[in-house]
Amino acid sequence: MEFKYKKVTENKIDFKNKEDLLANIGFPITNKQEILKYLQNGSPAVTTWLQKDVLRGEDIIQGYALPAYDDGEYEWTELEIFYFKKYDLKLSDEFIRKAGNL
Repeated sequence: MEFKYKKVTENKIDFKNKEDLLANIGFPITNKQEILKYLQNGSPAVTTWLQKDVLRGEDIIQGYALPAYDDGEYEWTELEIFYFKKYDLKLSDEFIRKAGNL
């Protein structure tokens, strides 16, 4: 049986599409630091692409590997962490409840 991880974001986001990204940022939450710590402490994995902050055109990750993480149920990358920390990326309510209760 193949296990498919849930995404931490409310919507499927194309991180290379500025309009798509703009529609999914600006959602502050009161326990942001707690959720950020949870995201940063996930089990590491690695994907392979270079990403830019499409809002400012700056490199987010130097090189060709994009760090990825999971907690056994959800998966996320350094992109979700970056946009959540800097721009209040909209995360799913279910994920916020889980991460905020641990």
